[in-house]
Formats: sequence, structure tokens, C-alpha cells
Amino acid sequence: MTRKVLATVILGVLAWIPLQAAPARLAAEEAGEAQWIWYPESDLAKSPAATRYFRKTFTLAKPTSGEVVIACDNSYQLYVNGRMVGEGNKWEQLDRYDILSFLNEGQNVIAVKATNDTNDSPAGLVARIIVQSAGGPRVSFSTDGTWKASRLRYRGWYTLSLNDATWDDVAVLGEFGKTLPWKGRVGSSGGGGNGASGSSSAARFSVPSGFRVERVVRPEKTGSLVAMSFNERGHLIVSQENGPLMMITDSNGDYAPDEVSLYSDQVENCQGILCLNGQVFVTGEGPDGASFCRIRDDDADNKADRVDTLFKFKGGMSEHGPHAVLLGPEGLIYIAMGNHTSAELEYEPSSPYHHYYEGDLIQPRHEDPGGHAHQVRIPGGAVLRTDADGNFCEIFAGGLRNHYDMAFDRFGQLFTLDSDMEWDEGLPWYRPCRALHVTQGGDYGWRSGWAKFPNYYLDSLPAALDMGRGSPTGMVFYHHHKFPKKYHNSLIACDWTEGQILSLRFLPEAGSYTAEKEVLVQGRPLNVTDIEVGPDGWLYFITGGRGTEGGLYRLVYDSPPEAPPTGSGVMEAIRIPQLHSAWCRDRVARLKEQIGPEWDLDIVELARDKSLPIIDRCRALDLMQLVGPFPETSMLAELGKDPSQEIRQKAAYLMGIHIDDITEDALIELARDPDPVVRRQALESLVRAHRPPPLDLIFERMNEDHRFIRWAAMRALQLVPVDQWRDEVITSANVKVFTMGAVAMLGVAPERKNCVDVLNRYRGYARTFVPDSDFVDLLRVLQLSIYRGGFRAEQLGPLSKELVMEFPAGDMRMNHELIRLLAHVQEGSVIPRCLEMLNNKDWTLSDRIHLAMHLHHFTEGWAGEQKLDVLQFFEDARADNGGASYARYIDYGARDFMKLLSDEEQQRILAQGDAMPAMALQVVKGLPTDMDDTRIRQLITLDQQISEKRDRSSSDLKTGIVAILGRTKNDTALTYLRQIFLEQPERRQDVAMIISTQPTDNKEENIKNWPLMVRAIPVLEDLAATMVLKSLAEIPFRPKKSEPIRQVLLSGLQLDDEGALAAIEVVKLWSGEDVSDPGDSARDQLAAWQNWFTSKYPQSPPAELPVAGKNTRWSFDEVYDYLQSPDGSTGDAMRGAAIFAKEGQCKKCHRFGGAGEPVGPDLTSIGKRFQRKEILESLIYPSHVISDQYASQSVLTTNGITYTGILGHETSGEIVILQSDGKKVTLKESEVEEVAPVTKSAMPEGLLDELTLQEIADLFEYLTHPPGR
Repeated sequence: MTRKVLATVILGVLAWIPLQAAPARLAAEEAGEAQWIWYPESDLAKSPAATRYFRKTFTLAKPTSGEVVIACDNSYQLYVNGRMVGEGNKWEQLDRYDILSFLNEGQNVIAVKATNDTNDSPAGLVARIIVQSAGGPRVSFSTDGTWKASRLRYRGWYTLSLNDATWDDVAVLGEFGKTLPWKGRVGSSGGGGNGASGSSSAARFSVPSGFRVERVVRPEKTGSLVAMSFNERGHLIVSQENGPLMMITDSNGDYAPDEVSLYSDQVENCQGILCLNGQVFVTGEGPDGASFCRIRDDDADNKADRVDTLFKFKGGMSEHGPHAVLLGPEGLIYIAMGNHTSAELEYEPSSPYHHYYEGDLIQPRHEDPGGHAHQVRIPGGAVLRTDADGNFCEIFAGGLRNHYDMAFDRFGQLFTLDSDMEWDEGLPWYRPCRALHVTQGGDYGWRSGWAKFPNYYLDSLPAALDMGRGSPTGMVFYHHHKFPKKYHNSLIACDWTEGQILSLRFLPEAGSYTAEKEVLVQGRPLNVTDIEVGPDGWLYFITGGRGTEGGLYRLVYDSPPEAPPTGSGVMEAIRIPQLHSAWCRDRVARLKEQIGPEWDLDIVELARDKSLPIIDRCRALDLMQLVGPFPETSMLAELGKDPSQEIRQKAAYLMGIHIDDITEDALIELARDPDPVVRRQALESLVRAHRPPPLDLIFERMNEDHRFIRWAAMRALQLVPVDQWRDEVITSANVKVFTMGAVAMLGVAPERKNCVDVLNRYRGYARTFVPDSDFVDLLRVLQLSIYRGGFRAEQLGPLSKELVMEFPAGDMRMNHELIRLLAHVQEGSVIPRCLEMLNNKDWTLSDRIHLAMHLHHFTEGWAGEQKLDVLQFFEDARADNGGASYARYIDYGARDFMKLLSDEEQQRILAQGDAMPAMALQVVKGLPTDMDDTRIRQLITLDQQISEKRDRSSSDLKTGIVAILGRTKNDTALTYLRQIFLEQPERRQDVAMIISTQPTDNKEENIKNWPLMVRAIPVLEDLAATMVLKSLAEIPFRPKKSEPIRQVLLSGLQLDDEGALAAIEVVKLWSGEDVSDPGDSARDQLAAWQNWFTSKYPQSPPAELPVAGKNTRWSFDEVYDYLQSPDGSTGDAMRGAAIFAKEGQCKKCHRFGGAGEPVGPDLTSIGKRFQRKEILESLIYPSHVISDQYASQSVLTTNGITYTGILGHETSGEIVILQSDGKKVTLKESEVEEVAPVTKSAMPEGLLDELTLQEIADLFEYLTHPPGR
């Protein structure tokens, strides 16, 4: 046998500890469920009648959902981020609230005012708080020991600004649903006091009857966990996210791991763990970077002593990098590889997965607009196979996207769940999360961008089940007996995003499998990352990932079925469950050692014993492979004739490892077995042994309807020299033999002559009747011959006319492939039919998008309004819903199609730009910079037409117009841009950025542009700010006042080092000084300039970033983000007018449309002068920027009283002071002793505190777009 197929003999190396059934329950709190909590009174059973205050702070990315389910004995008031959500006074009732609109991106706080009404009585608060951020799982911040409590009411106790570090830790009374006196007495209400509706289950986890989830180790002990594996002793090795390997052991003898200790910090961020032979194999960041490593604990003290790098990976450890490590049935090691990594060594030429290709006919390929997997090429995600020393590395299968884990079933079949590319939703090439049967040499069709293979391509293998959206993580086959039989040999798989643990049953079909799915555990939340079967038969799972809460849990069943008899001797070893676990293999090895020489005879006899259950006989064969003795080839040949299909399948698998003339002949015979699974396995074993069967048998198997069998036959054919079979394939009268044989030939021998012969043979078949499914295969083979042969359209002769005759077809698969081919041959005569289908609502939108995306390849044959019809389709399709890349892929198609338009047609698109903004933008992007005045005036007219539109497409078009007008350097265009700057504040960043690209050596232009760039500084962000600052540093002008210098420093404080240094150069130029040390960091240099500014301009506000008032309800970021969101960008102006009038604070000081007081700035045209960002900044940080005209003054009267506010004159000899509370004080000038400036604004803080986010949006809509104007 070669080193690649030599089985690993498993030897027990650690002391075996007898494993018993665990107790039904843990003493520790279970399930991570919400806990009843209260303030730590001296006697919690006799709490006083009093009010207590509770808080929990946490951080979120972009929140997408949030829910609170709450009850309190006796009453509560619930606050989220300083805003009251609801209240309740029925302790026996759970109230539910949707809190999404209350959540922030960043810091959040949940606060509860809880009251106990009765003296010397139990009191308690319980709340399940489940939130979710974009792209992440649901996470819990439910009541537990991490909450804070106070018996005192602090000012702002419910706000983020309060520091609760001095608050007390809560007292934990017990788990919800299991703690007296509330157990069984608290149920769901149907809604909350604020009008929230719907019901909510009290349980964090939903499981089938008889099951329950127990929390084994709390998150504060584990941190965020991403991978796990039981070792030989039944201890858990777990990996902390971006951290070390930890060990979890059983410290108290309750058969549940609970004590966490460091195992190894020499390898971090491990995403795959395999315990084998007393060693631990991992994928992780080791001493040599991202590597496949072997870890040893030579002194058996539960701490790693040595780490060996077996081989390294390219691309580092990442979400699409190296993942799971598992032991194969033959004793080799398999590694799951995401599509952003590969091994840093040459794969073996004999790898099962070979001669792979990209395979997309239409070029250039559209890559993902967001850059994901850009230029990542096949094999993409893969399965590697190696040994325990890393002596070799094979590619077992490829064409996957990002499978995190894999598992072998009891017959040695490999399965995985591959993740979807959710950004592609709504597009023809979107592939959902898929359950896959992974066979040797299999290609599963992933390609980058839009080139993913459809499920029906014969040169790839299909899914067993399409599962929809998801993010699959850990998985394991359940081979224990503690769960009901329906779960035996089921794949138990985790879904991180959906918060589910699934049970998948794979059912034999067509030589492979289909699958049925059941939700075994639904969590709220359940950010589950990995799962294993423990020695006690329960399912253990961990949580974590992307910084979310970790922990160790287990799923138990209250009424486990009666265990099968264990037997004695070898039979005891056979019936130890979960063979793929280290703890089982270790126990087997020790039993073998105890039994001695009788083992070899007994296990052979049991494998042959037809009276035994099939599962026992299969397990006997597994043990012979793993611990010996290896099965004799004559025995395997004998078992190949067994009445049981399962035994024949198992024997066929082992024959591929133990190959000789006897097993070769037996496999050839099994390739004719009546069972399709056996036939496939026999072919795969012959291929593994590099002993292809006779050609007639290969062709016979190619003629099957079963794709996995055809694939195995194709791989067998590729082992035979091509000249021995090419002519038979080309001349075959059997279309299935021809198509699969052509795939084999075009894979290993894509020479031009072979491609020509395949192409010509297709034409012969196309003239005869061929069933639709076979014709789909013919079309794919035709594509491959053109692709592999590199044929251009003009080299394909009359083929294009023949293809036109087939379109449209009744089978949508045929239509998709015909469109690809017709696009390649550029057959324009099909255009009318294409447009008919483009408007055919019987075709799905996805099908029509597929058609439209290829139409730009038809360079001739367009007439009348046909091109405009296509662009109208793109415009309409773009407005539909889809994933994050949906609209930008549509833009790709439109951009490509625009190249077919004449100047006149482009003019027409621009003329209709207000109705087709997305298409008009594509025209604008393609315009030259040397446009004539007519085209420039057309763009200006279009911009004016859409100036008031705020939909995304119109906004993008406005930005595009600014960019192209700026590049023209035309006086008319630049004058219009300056007009936009003055009249449309929201577009100032776009204009300033394009103006900053103008030459700075033109003094006349500088005089016009410099003031605009200076005015724009407060609203510029990121790249735009840096560009403008660099331009200002080259123009020799200086401001007369201090505020522009201050704004430059403030801008520098918010930029990266490049932007900060640009700001420093501007200040140097404007001040004529240099107070910073170039050797210092950019931040230190800015600090020096801040100090200089304070000293130079003591009466100006300091050059410091603003901070909201301590008790301000709303932060700038949360309001600004809301105003930028779809919900907040367009409020209701009429409601805003009512808010402006009702609140009264605004009109006490400001006029708006003739109403209000003229003491402060007139707000009538504020939307024409300032961006929303600036208006909001003045409301949140009123003292940050103060106009000279409205600066506050401190007035000291002759009798010693001081007033602060804005000064005005009512009559001669009198002054009026408008104070921050809106009240006026009138003084005679003779009563004034002294007037001095102050840097604090007269406008009060917290003006928005009493408004909701929607009310703020309505107010802004009124101020910037008042009704009737």
C-alpha cells in the first residue's frame, strides 16, 4: 500500500476513565435563561416595600432587531437609552416590547425602575433581552449576575451618561421558570403597555418535547468560543475567538465539564480541532503563522508542551480561511478550507480533485461589486486530505464556498453545509446555503462573482438540499443511543445566523442522498459555533463568534430510550457509540489491549456474522480499519456479495484502500450492483486505487440518470489514456455517454482538435430529438468546447443560426444556456425574441435579469426603441429588493449595455433622466471631459430637474453630474457648481471635493473656489476632507478670523494620519507659524496646535471636538444616522410644523416664516444655508459653533446681578437679554456695570430630549423642506 492510503492505527495513549451516564440535570443554572434578580437586600425573602433601580449596558454594531420580555413582582418601568418604553404592574404577566427603534449603533443601556409594593415579601425582576445586529446572530443581555442595581435614584439613572461603576451587583434569585415563588405562575401577556403586540415564549430555547437545554459553563469563564473537541479523557478542548486553546474538565464529578484552564497559548484562533492519539491537531495561528499544527502534551498534565507546524496556509486565519479538522474512516485527516485560503505546498498530482477549470463562457466575468472573493479562482473552498505527520496533501474535493465543518456518517460518506452569498439574493446566480454529499473528486460549482455554476450543470455535483439563508458552523453525526431513534445517524448542524441547531436525515437516492431538515433547537439568541456528542450521549455546543457571548451548553433528553445490550469482549467495543470521537477510540483501543490475541479472530467472525445487526457488522469493519487487524482482501471480496446493501457499500469503500487483484475484480463486479449507492462507491474505490474498470463498464455507468454515478464514471474515464476512448465518446450514439465523456475529455485533454470534434458532434445531436434534460447537458458541453478551445464568434460558422432556432424554449434551464451561447456568438437576429421575453411576466425577475445581463454582447441588430426598452428594464429591476450587491450588479449590466448607445440615444436617456436616474447616471459616467456647451447645458438642466428628489438613484445621479461637470474645467460648468454649493447645502461635500481637484496655480479660480472650500470644512468627511485640506495647503490665501483655523483643527482630529497632517499644513500656512515637531505623531502635533489656538484666541471656543451634555438624551451619531436612514431621511413636514409650534422652545428665540421671535437667527431659509448635519450639530452641541452676531454676553448690573444671554436693543437707552430658557430681561443702560463675552451659547442643551427619533425627522423635514415652499 502507498503512504497515501495506509490506514492510521489508533492506539490508546491516555488513561481511560470509565464514562457513565450523566445526571439528568446540572446543579448550575441551565440554558442561559434569564434570571430572577433583585437588589441585594439583607433578607431577600423579606424585601422591603421600596423601589430599586437596575441597569445593563452593552455595545451593538448596526442593530436590526430587539425585543424585551419582562415581568416584575410587583411593578416596573422600562427604559432603553433614556427613553421610556413601557410599564406594567401585573407580576404574573410577561410583557413583550419591540425595542429596535430605541437601540443605538454603539453603546446602549437598558434600565428598569422596579417596585415591591408589600413589606417583608419576596421581590424580583426578570427580563429576556434579545437583540441582533446586521449580519450577526441574536445575542442576549437578559437579567443575570452582570446587571447592576441601586437603592438610590441617581439623576439620569436611565441614561447612557450615568457611570454605574459604583452601583451594586444584583442578587441572582434563580432561573426563570424554575424559581419559587414565581415558578409556574408567570405567563405571556400578548403585548406590552406601549402598544407592542404579539406573544413571546418564555423560554430562551425552543426544543421538541422531552428535550431541554442546560448551560454547563457560563460565558465569563469561557469567552467567545469558535471550535471544540472532546479528547480521550472526555475533557473538552475549546478555542477562544482570536485567543488560546482552553481545556474544560469535570471538577466536581457530575460528569459535566465545568473547570476552564489554559491548554495552549502557542496556537491561537483555532477554527478546527481534532483530538487523536493523545495529540491535538488544529488549524490556527501557530508559531509560523496560519498553519496546520500538531500539539503534544507529553507529560499528560493537561497543558500543551510542544507545537509542530505540519504545513502552513496562505491568507491567514479568517472567516473564509482554514476551518475544521476531522478523522476519516481510513485513518487520514481531512481539513475544511474556505475559499480565501490554500496550503503553502504543492498538492499531490494524484489528488482526487484534479484538472479543474473556471468554466464560464461569457467574459469578462462580473466580479462581486463589493470586492468579495474578487479574483479568487478555483478550487475555491476545498477539502484537503493529509496524514498525522503532514507528509503529503491532496485536494479531495473543491468548488465549495465556505464550509466551516464536515462530518462522516457511519458508512464513511462525507457531508457538509456550504454557506450562501447573501449579497447575491435576487440574482440568477444566487445559491442558498446547501447541504452537500462530498465525494472524492467532486466539484460543487462555486466560482467567484456571477460565474457560479447552476445546480444542473453536469460538470458539477448538486446539493442534497437547498436550505435558504444561513451561516452554517459546527456539525456532527449523532451515533449515540441517548436520543430517540429518529435522530440516530442524523447530521446535527449549527446555523449561527439563524440561531438554530438542525437535524438533517440523509436518505439514499440516485446513488447519492437527498435530505430532510428539522429544527432541533431554536434559540433566542443562539450564536452557536460548534457541536459535539459527549461521552454521556448528550449534545454539547458552544457559542461565540464576532465578539458575541460565549458559553458551553448541552442538549439533553429526559426519557432516553433503553440502551442496547453492550455485550462483552469485542462486542462491547463494537457497541461503544460515537466512533469518530477520541473518547470512543481510546476506549476501544484499551478493550483491544485487554482482550489480547482473541481480538483478531473475534472481530473478523463478527464482521462476517449475517445474524448480527447490520450496524454492528459495519462497526466491526470500521474497527478493523482503525485499530486492526486490517481486513483481508479475500474477506472484503466475500462481503461484497453480502445480501445487505450497507455491508456491500462498506466493503466497497474498504476495497479502495486495500487494493489487489482480488478486490479489483470484486469492485468491478460491484460496479454492476443493483443498488446505485454501491455502484457509485465501487467506482470511487477503483478511482482511489487508480485502477479504472473496463471501458464498457465505464460507459455503461455514464448512461445512468444518477449524476453522482455518472460523475464517478467520468473520474474513472479520466484515468484511462484519452487516445483509448476519445473516438468512442465522439462517435457514441448515446447522448449521456457523449456528454459525460466530453466533460472527461475537455477536462484532461482540451486540445483544439478535441474541442472541434465535440462541437461538431453537438451539431449532429442537435438535429435529432433529445430529451430536455439531455439537451441541457448538450448545451453545457457545447459551452465547454467553445471555452476550452478558445473559439471566437466568427469561428463558429452556422452554429449561431442553429441556436436561434431553439430560443425560447419551454425549459428555463435551456433558455439560460442558450442565452449564454447566443451572447457569445453575438447573434443579433434573436433580439426581438429576447425583448419579448424581457417583458414576459411569466418569466421570473431573476430569469429576466439573466437575459438582460447578456444583451450587451449583441452588438448588431437593434432597432427603434429596443435599446431604451432594455434600459427601462434595468431601471425598474434596480428598484426591486435584493442582497447588498443586487443593485450594483444591475448597474454592471446597464454600464455594459450603454456602450451600444449612439450619441443621440445617450442624449435621449439624459433627456429622460428625471424618470430614469440610474440609467442616466450610467450615461454620465461614460461622458468625455471635453463636452461641448450643449451637452453641459443639458446636464445642468437635468440636475435642476432632479434637485429636489431624494431617492437613492437621483442622489447618485446628482453626485455623478457634479463629478463630470467638475472634470470639464468649463467656466459654465464651474459657475453652476458654485451655485449648487451656495443653494444646496447637502451637496457641498461633493462640490468641494471636485473643486479641490482644480489647478491651484490659477489665481482667478482660486479667488472663486477658496471661500467655498473653507466654508465646506465643517461638513467634510474622510477622503473629501483630506482632498480639500491638501488643496487649501497649496493656495496662498489666509482667513481673517479664527474660526476657519479652528474648523481645520477639528477636521484634522476626525481624520486619519494623512488627513491630520494635511490639516497641520493648512494651519501652518494660515498662521505663519510652526509650533509642532515633525518628529512627533500626527496626534501629538495636532495637540500642540490645539494649545496654540487656545493661547492665540482665548475668546474663541477651544479647538476641541464637542461632547454632549451629561444628561442629554440623544447622541449626535444616533440622530444623524437615523436622519440618513431610509426611515429618517424623509419625515412629515406637517407633523414637523406642529412640533415646532407645540414645543415652543424654538419660536421663543427664532423666526420661521414670519412667526416667532427675532432674537436668534432667522430659521426661515435654514435649509438653503446649512446641511442637516450642521443643524443637528448646533442642536446637540449648541456651544460648538457660535455666530458672532448671536454670541452670548455676560451682563453685570450695578447691583451685582449677572445675566447671560444674547443682547438686543428694544428702545433707545435699554437692552434686552434673551436667556437660554427663553426668558427676556430688559435693563436700562444705566443699570449695566459691565458686559463681557462668554463662549457658552445662549441656546440650551437638550432641545431634542423630549422628541422621538421620528419626531426629530419630522422637525427637520419642516425646517429644510417646509410645506408649500
